[in-house]
Amino acid sequence: DSETGQLSTGKLLVDFAGHNLSLSLAVSDLGSPPKASLCLVSIRIINHEPNRPVVFGQHHYNVKIVEEAPPGSFVIKVDAKANDMPLVYSITSGNELGLFDIAPSTGVLIVKNPVDRETHGDFFRLGVQVQAVDTRLAVLTEVLVNVLDVNDNRPAFLSDRLSDGVVSEDAQRGQIVREAGRPRPLTIKAADADFGVNQELTYEIADPAADAAFSVDPVTGAIRVSQPLDRETRDLYEFDVWVRDSGTPKRLRSAKPARVRIRILDVNDCPPQYSRADYYTVLELPSYDGARLARIRAYDRDLNNSVSLSIVSGNADGLFQLHPVSGLLTLARPELLREHYYFLVISATDSVHVSLTNISINARELGRGDHLGQIPALPGSAELYRFSLISPSEYFSVNSITGVLATTGRPMDAEQARRHVLLVRATAESKLGFAQVTVQVDDTNDNRPVFVNRPYNTIMFAGQPLGSVALIARAIDADSGANGLVRYELRNHHSEFWINATGGQVYTRKIIEQPAVFTLELRAIDAGSPIQQFSTVAATVQVVANNTPVFPNGSVTVSVSESLRPNSEIFTVQAEAPGSATLIYTIESGNVGEMFSLDFQTGVVKTTDKLDYETIPHYQLTVRVTEPSLKTFTDMQLVINVTDVNDERPEFTASSFDVTVSEHEDPQRKVLLTASATDRDSGAGGEVTYSIEELADGSSDGASFSVDPTSGQLRLSLRLDYETKRQHQFWIVAADRGSPSQSARVPVTIRVADYNDCSPKFRLQTYNVSIAEQSRPGTFVAKVTAVDPDESSELTYSLESSFDAYQFRIDPEYGTIRYQPIQTSLGRTFRLAVLVTDSVHSDRAIVLVNLLPGRPVRPGALSRYSTLKCWRTACPAQVRTIGGAELVYQSFSDKINRLLDIDRRTGRISTRVSLDREGPDPIRTLDFAVLASGSGGLHATCSVVISVLNENDNPPVFDPQPTEIVLAEDAPATVNTTSGLVTLKRSFASYTASMAVDRADLRLHQLTVSARDWEPPYHQTRLDLAVRFAPGPLPEFRLVCSGMASASDDLRLSENSPAGTRLVSCRAQINGSFTSAYQASLAFGESDVRLLIAGDNLTVVSSRPYDRERESAIRFALSARSAGTRPTLPTFRAFRLDILNQPDMPPAFETAEYNLEVSEAAPVGSTLLQARAVDPDGDFPLTYQLLPASGGGGGGGNDSGSASPLRIGQQSGLVTVAAPLDRDSPLATPRAYRLLATDSSGMTGEARLVISLVDVNDEPLTWPTEDASDSTMLSEDAPVDTEVARLSIRDRDDTDRPPVRFYFASRPPAEFDLTEDGRLMLSGQLDRERQDAYEFDILATDGVFTTERAWRQRVLVRDVNDNAPVCRQPLQKLKLSEGLAVGYAVATVVATDADTQEKGLGLLEYFIVYSGNNSAEAAGLFSVDRHSGLVILAAKLDRETADWHSVTVLASDGKFNCSSTLEIQVLDENDCEPEFTAR
Repeated sequence: DSETGQLSTGKLLVDFAGHNLSLSLAVSDLGSPPKASLCLVSIRIINHEPNRPVVFGQHHYNVKIVEEAPPGSFVIKVDAKANDMPLVYSITSGNELGLFDIAPSTGVLIVKNPVDRETHGDFFRLGVQVQAVDTRLAVLTEVLVNVLDVNDNRPAFLSDRLSDGVVSEDAQRGQIVREAGRPRPLTIKAADADFGVNQELTYEIADPAADAAFSVDPVTGAIRVSQPLDRETRDLYEFDVWVRDSGTPKRLRSAKPARVRIRILDVNDCPPQYSRADYYTVLELPSYDGARLARIRAYDRDLNNSVSLSIVSGNADGLFQLHPVSGLLTLARPELLREHYYFLVISATDSVHVSLTNISINARELGRGDHLGQIPALPGSAELYRFSLISPSEYFSVNSITGVLATTGRPMDAEQARRHVLLVRATAESKLGFAQVTVQVDDTNDNRPVFVNRPYNTIMFAGQPLGSVALIARAIDADSGANGLVRYELRNHHSEFWINATGGQVYTRKIIEQPAVFTLELRAIDAGSPIQQFSTVAATVQVVANNTPVFPNGSVTVSVSESLRPNSEIFTVQAEAPGSATLIYTIESGNVGEMFSLDFQTGVVKTTDKLDYETIPHYQLTVRVTEPSLKTFTDMQLVINVTDVNDERPEFTASSFDVTVSEHEDPQRKVLLTASATDRDSGAGGEVTYSIEELADGSSDGASFSVDPTSGQLRLSLRLDYETKRQHQFWIVAADRGSPSQSARVPVTIRVADYNDCSPKFRLQTYNVSIAEQSRPGTFVAKVTAVDPDESSELTYSLESSFDAYQFRIDPEYGTIRYQPIQTSLGRTFRLAVLVTDSVHSDRAIVLVNLLPGRPVRPGALSRYSTLKCWRTACPAQVRTIGGAELVYQSFSDKINRLLDIDRRTGRISTRVSLDREGPDPIRTLDFAVLASGSGGLHATCSVVISVLNENDNPPVFDPQPTEIVLAEDAPATVNTTSGLVTLKRSFASYTASMAVDRADLRLHQLTVSARDWEPPYHQTRLDLAVRFAPGPLPEFRLVCSGMASASDDLRLSENSPAGTRLVSCRAQINGSFTSAYQASLAFGESDVRLLIAGDNLTVVSSRPYDRERESAIRFALSARSAGTRPTLPTFRAFRLDILNQPDMPPAFETAEYNLEVSEAAPVGSTLLQARAVDPDGDFPLTYQLLPASGGGGGGGNDSGSASPLRIGQQSGLVTVAAPLDRDSPLATPRAYRLLATDSSGMTGEARLVISLVDVNDEPLTWPTEDASDSTMLSEDAPVDTEVARLSIRDRDDTDRPPVRFYFASRPPAEFDLTEDGRLMLSGQLDRERQDAYEFDILATDGVFTTERAWRQRVLVRDVNDNAPVCRQPLQKLKLSEGLAVGYAVATVVATDADTQEKGLGLLEYFIVYSGNNSAEAAGLFSVDRHSGLVILAAKLDRETADWHSVTVLASDGKFNCSSTLEIQVLDENDCEPEFTAR
């Protein structure tokens, strides 16, 4: 080879045996000028006789051993032959661990050290070499050792921790228990290091009650419910689980158990139950409002279920009232009562179930004498009385035995109830009495006096007379009696003022001449005992001069709404002054934020800005009036209470919610989140209710949820499904109850967490694949793929134990099945059951693996020569080969195919027509060749000779016989005559006719001679014979023929003799003397010969030419009668003429054309077929030649210099391979040949041989590109089952090779699948935002070859607009001065979009929309940069026109949008000039 330097033979070396060859090899580089070097190679050609090679009995050996086999255990004996040459065996590879050894002289392979399958592996490929001693002849074979598992490992649990699970009590049979606190199934996993059946596990629950309630899945280890559960009966199971394997001969159990605890979750499955079946009570009239009648007690066995009670019938007038929680039945309208039986139906519900009971109320008048005091209680009386309160009271109780009435200890308040009326009942065995007890509650001094009508501010003129009233204070005390009497004290300024102790009037004690301000401390004291209570208050008395302006009231309180616009008039203060002096009003203090203005002339108080109740709810202004000329002034307190209006939106404490919820979560069971919003408004405007609002895109994501309108708690209302929708988005809206209502909303994103609630499913339920028989261990067989909609599930693949499964291995993670042969089973189909589990659920598929010949199958050795026997109509024979390969049998002989049928599949031979050994074309033997063809064009031949066995199907046939016999009268009584000799065909016996003669009877006797064969069915033939007696002695009359020594000699004649050729000449003799006195004629054979009579000479000549190929002999007979004797005597002579063969016909082949498929891998020297020709002239030796169909030499005989790849045996006609065949090689042409057969005379027959070369899968697979990679782009919204890419392969083999199958080299993402024909398919929905690119490594195999490297397929995910923008701040509150310049940057709305900016998908544009009360005023005031979201001031603000604006900015990606609302408060600046109200 010019590139690799590999030296190989170019032709057969048979003619060079024993020679030494010297070759000079040159190697040169490609430089300029090139450099070269020479090498001398010496080759010695060994006399490699066919019976002297070193060969193994098998190409490779498959053997099974049991692990843990003791050292010295026999494995196998590898057998090689070398024609008495001593051999040495050795292990050359695969025994690195030193586990095996081989006897050098015998080839016995044994176990050297124990093999542990779990430690050392289950397969060994041992290379074994045998070498002939004193030669270099060495041959390698392989011993494939499969280690069979024994059950030597106990199963063990993978975790020692407690398996804690929960399951609802309404779980159905088969439902899986889930882990406590985690949304995944509860599984207990165990493993066994053994293989096959020894590895299959079963779980045993030790607790009988738990075993009845639960079961453990033997495949997944998941714990399932086996029977209905009831939490109210048993709410906790704790038990041990043992695991056993299924091995033989003994099942092994784990060393310790797994501990499992399962808590049963409550569901509302129990209806409420009452403490009594029904209720009865007596109501004594008259009664009072709130009288206790009975307590209806109902309870629910379910957890956390509250029972609500109600009266459903019998209470039309509302006479009775039933507390829904406590069950206390009381009297509601006693004035409507009358003596009557009242029957009420009571309902108890837990919101799901309803239970009913009834209560009978006997309302009757209290009879005279039926009171407690009239019940006799005589000393020594045996009757026992029971006392009870029938009117409810939390303050009193009665001793049931003594009747002592006592307080319960709970404090009573006389201010709330000064007397309590109690109804006491006394009962005895046969008596009933009632008494009404009235309890008066004495007051205690527990309340202090409280001043009212505050504040106390007053103005008085100086110089007022003594005893003038400065102010009046008043206090009240809630206590009664002396405890409620109030007296007043003045704690200071006693020289100026005094107070009336009982009336609270403050008088002047003296005349106050000068203006002054007095702050008096007043005290109100009650008259209670033993402790007096008091209160203190401050009062202001302002004394002004007589000419000082004075306010009518020292303190005024007004209320104004916060919704007032700025510059709104709220109050007018008025003061009086002596004369008509001009007064000036000013605000001295309390004007926080300068929120109010006071007209200095008119006293009109106005708002200067928008009031905000939520900021400052009230103001206390000190207003002063001044008489400017006298410089006198007076102050008053103006209290302004700001009343709330619904002007505030609710505000959420969070700007958004993002929660993850398991799809396994039960509806209404768990609070997902609590949305909390506050509203600074008061009253209804501050009360917030919650609701769900869908997004504007028309989705209905919120339909699966419910929010409590009061608490804001969000719960599931419907079960979620991760596989249907992985994310839900909606708004939670908080709205107040004001009018008009204000609202705010917050975005909610619910991400659905996957839960293992779906079963994995195989993409195919049946896989049908084929692999080559000689596939090496580890060869890829198939890739089974299961799909689980649960994204979080991890799938595990396994093979069900079976004999077939022992020959394969499956990757538990990827599902790749590989071949691990234990024994060769050519032509069979393996059936594998494949299981897949996600640790909870499982699925099953069937894989049918057809084991096909991956290389051409050479038929086993046929018998070189087979002798078979067939009957005439049946041929129960069969041609067989060694080995079980699927072969095709055929014969090329046209004659054989006409007579016999050879089954092409079984080689069984049967007759097509009846074979006749005795017919005109007798068939006694059939000699032909049978060709056995294996797959791929390899062949073997066999010579078959069939002997046709005789059947007794023909009657006996007499040879030509005389019809008359003359005997002498004196002949013996018993005469043996040869004239009566009869030969019976097939009997191989002769008969002699004999008869007894009566001497006295000389008459003519007519005899019938019968010939019968000896075998059933019997056949017979009759011959009529006339016997005459004459006086003796009789003369001898006979025919004498020339050239014949005796009557038994046969005549011979060459087949090429012309008609009229003399055959024989005869003359008649009487007693030894010739005579002409006779008559002669042909007695038999008139159609074949003619009789010529000339005188006394009889000559027989041929009447036609004879053909040896059609007839080998003819018979004829002469009869004569003497004319000169008394009596006349008859004579008879029979002849056999053998036709001699002459070479006049060329040899003829058994068929005109041989058509044969030949494998291109057929080894040199292998036999293709045996060409057969027949020489019609006889069994003359034939010489065969093979020539190209186009003529010329180069193909004949055994010419070693021939360029033809075929040769033919000159004597045998065996066509063999002389040179390597290749479909693409010139040596393979021409493919049509001439077959010549020449006999010894030089005559030649010809047939046509047509060879069709069959391609062999001998070329490796290659990828179409050097880098073995490709990229493709796929839109993220591509539908499932989209073809992503289609892979192709290069294979130099013909198109009839096994189909190429493609498979992933590693586990692919769940979104993709690969068909075996190379189509990469989309199997799940893509999401570019989650993953924007994928890479796969893909391999291809045709069952024999696998690509050396993987094909790297890249898939880029193209983005689509499938994500809505998200605004970072849904609400912004801003304060802007009205003096800001146009262009001022107000705020930036920031939004993000998960989509990319490729082709503008993720590019956002911002737009302004207006909303709110002042949206019209805001139009045109603001603008937003459409690209950045920057909001700027587009026009001047004017607080006096509008003091707040609501602006909503939308961020849109062209399909979806989000919004951010700007609430802008405009702050005032001094930008307005004063304006006179009058000019």
